Amino acid sequence: MIINHFFIMLGMAFMFIEITLIQKMTVFLEHPTTSFVTIITALLLGAGIGNFMQAKKEFFQDYKALIYLVFVSSIVLIIINQIIYWQGINLLWQKVILVSLLLLPLGFFMGIPFPMVLKMLKDKQKDSLVPYFWGINGVGSVLGSGLTLIIALKFGFNVSFIVGIILYSLLGLLIKINYRMEGNKNG
Repeated sequence: MIINHFFIMLGMAFMFIEITLIQKMTVFLEHPTTSFVTIITALLLGAGIGNFMQAKKEFFQDYKALIYLVFVSSIVLIIINQIIYWQGINLLWQKVILVSLLLLPLGFFMGIPFPMVLKMLKDKQKDSLVPYFWGINGVGSVLGSGLTLIIALKFGFNVSFIVGIILYSLLGLLIKINYRMEGNKNG
C-alpha cells in the first residue's frame, strides 16, 4: 500500500532534517539545549501553521508542495552552513531569532504533506485508518532518528540533511504517482 510507505518516509524525512539541524546549530547557538529548544520550536511552530493552513485552505492539491519543500530545505542547508561559524551576532537571543526566522518557512512546508495525505484518505473513505497511519508515522520517526545519527556519524550531517531532502523528493514522487493513478481510475 503506497500510503504506508508515505507515512513511514514522512516521519523519517522530518527527523533527518530536524536532528541534523539540532546538531549543526549547537555551535552557533552555543549550547545543545538552546539548539534543541530553538530548532524544535521553530520547526514545530512552522509545521503547525502549515498543517493548519493546508487543512483549512488546501493551498496545495498535489505534489507541488513537496517541490517547494525540497527547494526551501536546500536553501536552508546552504544558509545554515554559512552562518554556523558566523561571528556577526554575539547576543544569544539575536541568534535564536535569526535561526527561528530562517526555519519557520521550512517548518511551514514540512507541515503540509501530512494533512494533504489525510485528505486523500478521507476522499477514499478510509478515515478509520487514520490512527493506524499516525502509528506508522511514529515508527518512521523512530527509524529516522536512529538512521540520522548512523548516517551522520558515518558520512557527516550535510549528508544526513540531504537524505532528508531526498526522502521528501521521493514523497513528492509518490504523491504524483498517486494522483496519476487516481486520474486514470476516474478518467
